[in-house]
Amino acid sequence: MLAEAMASGCVPVALGSYDAVFDIIDGESCGRICPVPFDKNFFAGELAALMRDGARLAEMAGNAKRRAEMFSTASVADSYENLFDAIGCRR
Repeated sequence: MLAEAMASGCVPVALGSYDAVFDIIDGESCGRICPVPFDKNFFAGELAALMRDGARLAEMAGNAKRRAEMFSTASVADSYENLFDAIGCRR
């Protein structure tokens, strides 16, 4: 659901409670990850900072949309096709 939200321009502030979140949110350009899972103070502070800075929020929303393209069905299918070509798994 994280990539789908990003594709719609949502800027995620996510809990760092699962490994995949670090693959989906790239640095701080398209979202924020709470470095200590369930750190409610960090989480609330990041949300407040984004709500106060419309320009930063808009920039991050655009970055989130672009980042989410990596996880689209077409992009993932292309990655598999390239992998299959690289290892010679074509019929």
